[in-house]
Amino acid sequence: MVEETLLHPLIERQGEPLLAPSDSGRSKMHTIQSLDWRQGAGAALVVAGLVAVMGAWIGVSGTSATAPQLAYMTSGGLGGMVLVAAGIIFFSAYEHRRDRQAMGELTERLLQLEDGLAGEFDHLYTAIETGKRPAFADRDSRAR
Repeated sequence: MVEETLLHPLIERQGEPLLAPSDSGRSKMHTIQSLDWRQGAGAALVVAGLVAVMGAWIGVSGTSATAPQLAYMTSGGLGGMVLVAAGIIFFSAYEHRRDRQAMGELTERLLQLEDGLAGEFDHLYTAIETGKRPAFADRDSRAR
């Protein structure tokens, strides 16, 4: 049985890898000082909204008259829900910003990879265009 060697320019090449390792996908520990302003504003709005909803619930449960209950529900309940929704929007804006930043980093890495592979597959492109099988000097000499 003949052992076939792998003819691949990237595997046979010794030295530096085309791309340096990236830690962008790894989770990082966050502290209060490292929070983005969107995260801080979102957290504050969600907490304020929950406090308003709880205050409205306590106010409604403490009275049996309908008019004061409606006032509590309108000011505390609906206002609290609006604050919670605004806080969630701030969190979503932060996540959107982080996703866009990650996509930019991936795009940059793909461009670096493309630059590193420049010219490596030109013979395959020519073979596809002409419809002829590319000739590999090493493979042809080993086959004989």
